[in-house]
Amino acid sequence: MNKNKMIEKIMKNWRGFPNINIVGKYDFLSQTVCANSLEITHLSHLINNPKDIQIKRKVLGIFIHEITHWLDHTSTLWGQKFLIDIFNAFNAKYNENIDELWRIQKLFSDLSRIYFADYYTANGSAANKTWNQKPWRYQFGSGLQFDKDGKISEQYPFLFTKFFTSDDELIKRVPLSVVSLLETNAVASEKKLEISLLSSLSQEEMLIENNLIEQNSLKTLYDPQLTVYSVAAHCLANLVGISEITSAYFLSSALSTLCLNLPSQVFPLLKIPYDIQEAIGDRTKQMLKIQDRGFVFYLLANFAPKDNLSDVLTNSDILNWLESAVNAAGLPSLMQLEELAFIEMNELDKEILKDPLMENFQELGAAIDEDNFISEYSRLKTLLKAGRENFTKRGICGNHELSLKSLLSEDDSCLKLPPILLGDDEVIQLGIEALGQQYQNLEEWIYYVWNIEDNLREFNKACFV
Repeated sequence: MNKNKMIEKIMKNWRGFPNINIVGKYDFLSQTVCANSLEITHLSHLINNPKDIQIKRKVLGIFIHEITHWLDHTSTLWGQKFLIDIFNAFNAKYNENIDELWRIQKLFSDLSRIYFADYYTANGSAANKTWNQKPWRYQFGSGLQFDKDGKISEQYPFLFTKFFTSDDELIKRVPLSVVSLLETNAVASEKKLEISLLSSLSQEEMLIENNLIEQNSLKTLYDPQLTVYSVAAHCLANLVGISEITSAYFLSSALSTLCLNLPSQVFPLLKIPYDIQEAIGDRTKQMLKIQDRGFVFYLLANFAPKDNLSDVLTNSDILNWLESAVNAAGLPSLMQLEELAFIEMNELDKEILKDPLMENFQELGAAIDEDNFISEYSRLKTLLKAGRENFTKRGICGNHELSLKSLLSEDDSCLKLPPILLGDDEVIQLGIEALGQQYQNLEEWIYYVWNIEDNLREFNKACFV
């Protein structure tokens, strides 16, 4: 079985990101970036036709979208926690340590809460109707999730947005999930790519391309099937009063990344506006207690400045805007938040389960930090290290310009990037390698995950009491 077939099977059993148009995908479980609609010939075409904007858009657009998912998974505080949870579940099963097998169930629960099951997304009577070119109306609300016994759980409330037509007909109810924040980041990275591509065009060409981009952006923004990609941008634009689509995505992406990096100790500091407390009640405190990052996005959006937002935003504009939001919400400064997030990232190492292969090597005299062998432990340590280095470069709010630069450059300021699995099963490496020579063992790693995920699901079936 080839690498793509194994990834396909893993993702079928372990749902991750939505894939409406299957041009690329990111697999949480194996941390694999897939550009399954591309083959090595597309790369050759790109190299031989460097001025062809269409091939650049096709190839680089897929790369930057999926690599942004990888960056958020490996170089945010939320992502590093989730990464350790994945590897701990693997090692718990590998060890067959009865006292640690609960970590497998935790992984199932964590993944479910990241994207929410389809049950929590509801289509309205207007879900399949053609958009009438009028802005959607919206309404925020909260619900409760079901526990593993099928009972409503007060411990796990969630926030959702209801979208309506201009005639008040329900279109869709969509949870503001972690995946919706991640997709906002990925879409924003594509928009940063578009701006970069347009800068090389003539004035006339730029006008034509701009019009096409605007039409496509509106079509995507108001597509009921794509609301997971747009719900965070809609939320912010509605609360702050942003009419320009690109600005809405850049600001919502910066806010999303901040929420993914928010340190655990500051969640209790967040202020809750009176009207939100009145509307949602005690669920607000519970959502902060369980560190619901989608809810935090909503809270900070309510505190964000609503005046003097330019259609053309610099990184400085975005940082100043965020600084005002966190200050109004009762949080420390961005610089302090970044320091706290980095400290917490480094403390996460204490939560890593010992790897039996690592212990065997230590018994044979290997140093604790000796990673010159292939094991789950060494792969995790490499990912965590690369992620933390990337965090210091991206900052607490992310930096899409740096991500783009890193695709095509290899200087010291660039991010470390993962290998990319193409649709013809070829593996390529762009920019600076995050995994070093380990990327050459990608097939071996995918096979390991492909094999162990069966064992994880088998254990899950045994937990029915």
